[in-house]
Amino acid sequence: MRIVIAGPKGAGKSTIGALLADQLAMQAVETDAWIERLHAERRGERFSCRQIYNTHGAEYFRALEAEVVQLCADLEDSVIITGGSTLLNPDSLQTLVRNSVLVLLTGNTDVLWTRIARRGLPQWLQGENGRETYDQQVREREAIIRPHAQIVLDSTDDSPNDLAQHARDEIFSLLDKTGEKT
Repeated sequence: MRIVIAGPKGAGKSTIGALLADQLAMQAVETDAWIERLHAERRGERFSCRQIYNTHGAEYFRALEAEVVQLCADLEDSVIITGGSTLLNPDSLQTLVRNSVLVLLTGNTDVLWTRIARRGLPQWLQGENGRETYDQQVREREAIIRPHAQIVLDSTDDSPNDLAQHARDEIFSLLDKTGEKT
């Protein structure tokens, strides 16, 4: 079984995904970490995703992202934690949701904004229109991803542990309905 975690920046994808993977005794796979590793292997630069994007551009970054999606397509017994834009590419979306349970994390954008501001805003969200840009991207991304999600969880109020447990329960419920095994 493969589970894909998606959602906007600040929704708790990494934390909840790692907790869920632990609860299900699966490996947690962060697509962003794989992008960084692939870039380091190719260019010898240990850059964050943000640095890769800013230094080498969107086209190079999206190519790495698409390659990582293809690597993840064959994984089993994994919780794949996607970067915020990974599933915006239609091919990547179709590849990752095929034979997977897609969990979409959502949340009140005021709360999500506060979370990401605490850690430092990325360059694309800085400036006077940063918040407006963020809200618009959350809406656009949710409109693309939500129709494919079997599970949608609001991460505004519950603890990451509670959300991971709720996701686990929903996954088991889905599997019971379809007759699949974990």
